Amino acid sequence: MAVLRHLPAGCGLLHGSRLIEVGLAAAMLASSWTEARAQSCVTEVVSVDVQGQQGPSPSSTGYRCTLSSDGRVVLFWTRSPLVPADTDLIDDVYVRDRIAGSTELVSVSSTGTKANYDCGAGDITPDGRLVTFDGYATNLVLGDTNNVPDVFLRDRWTGET
Repeated sequence: MAVLRHLPAGCGLLHGSRLIEVGLAAAMLASSWTEARAQSCVTEVVSVDVQGQQGPSPSSTGYRCTLSSDGRVVLFWTRSPLVPADTDLIDDVYVRDRIAGSTELVSVSSTGTKANYDCGAGDITPDGRLVTFDGYATNLVLGDTNNVPDVFLRDRWTGET
């Protein structure tokens, strides 16, 4: 499961041995994560569907999720189907808008076709518009015939991959 720690200032997303500050996106050593700061933060599960429910299958998320600069949008990957279009148990990439309460499948083609093979870790621009992710999918862009993992770029505002 992808877990986001937020509120107040100084709290952030814990990635292994690093702490990423929400809004500041500044990496800090885990040793600076004090008990007082941990107690003042709120923990939020972000790998959920639009109803706020976690998926039925084991999640592969947590250590590779990324945030927009304001912490509103979280990019993560999971095996759990979190939207109706996701009917299989392969790894897919999602974006969760924490304010709107929406979950969007982003490992799709420009026509909305879902990836046919596993997709995973990626990144998101500070404004949450562009996402990158890697994957073995062969149906997201025309001419992908090399049979090796690729890195994909999706514009969430135009729907182009």
